[in-house]
Amino acid sequence: MRQLDRLNDSSLAEVLLQLTQVMKYEAEHDSPLGRMLLRRAIKSPLRIGQLFFWMLRSEMHVHAINDR
Repeated sequence: MRQLDRLNDSSLAEVLLQLTQVMKYEAEHDSPLGRMLLRRAIKSPLRIGQLFFWMLRSEMHVHAINDR
């Protein structure tokens, strides 16, 4: 998590889709990855926050994971 958190916004945006997909398979709803992504989305709402929102929104139709 520390290495991912050190990425600048542009680099994080490049791997954000993959990180969002990884969240689907985590055992707990409250995870270090989820917290880090939320923190970065709040810190950079126009760059990371908007991308993260739409990536999460696109998964809402999947009933097995939409509660996350």
